[in-house]
Amino acid sequence: MKIPNIFGLGLFLGFVSFTNSIDLKSDTFLVKNVIITDINSMIIQAYRMNKFHCFQTCLSDPYCFYVKYEGKKCSFFTQYAQIQLDPSSEKIIYQKNNLEPKTCLKNSSVFWSLKKNACLPCLPAFIKYSESPHYCYHSQSVERNFFQTNSYCQSKGGFIYTPKAQNERNPFKHILDKSAFVNSTVTTLGEIFKWPDGSVVTGFTNSKEPDHLFPIECCLGIINGLVFDLPCDMTRGLTICQHE
Repeated sequence: MKIPNIFGLGLFLGFVSFTNSIDLKSDTFLVKNVIITDINSMIIQAYRMNKFHCFQTCLSDPYCFYVKYEGKKCSFFTQYAQIQLDPSSEKIIYQKNNLEPKTCLKNSSVFWSLKKNACLPCLPAFIKYSESPHYCYHSQSVERNFFQTNSYCQSKGGFIYTPKAQNERNPFKHILDKSAFVNSTVTTLGEIFKWPDGSVVTGFTNSKEPDHLFPIECCLGIINGLVFDLPCDMTRGLTICQHE
């Protein structure tokens, strides 16, 4: 991992205040008395790294959202990390404070890009939903299988619906009579369904899903915010594309 240049400890103190206060706000990080309960959201761990290096690295990485620093060990996590409150003041997670302009949040034709750290316009025919402000979406009630859906989304400049977090499932959760493909497939027996970034897919319709009827059910669909496995050549009545 490439480490940004160091400009001095004084600059770092302007980025984040190291206190044990709950939800302390600074220009760049929020201090949280929480613990992260899953490891699938971890991007990487770096050892023998000082705090300045640690936080500067997170700032330069668009996918880093949480930072944990313990004994010169720096751990980076995505925004999809599962967290829970911890009364211990010694266990602190630092959350990146993305200062998104209100105009960007309110306007459905623009979105806040985590990669660019800027407010950008959605592609034509895509809109931003308030529940998921970091992506733009395009939906169409047309029967397509997975391969047709993939080709269609690429032709629009996006990719197949990839709702990794619960808030990203909410915009289409109200559609109860149609399901859509999501961006996860398997190619071998017993393989775990994962998103393109390698994180494990969760939030299935019931405890028996996925039932891994390989090689028949190699794709995932979604309805009412929950996912299930199904054949890739089966058509779905709803097509959802997204882009960052």
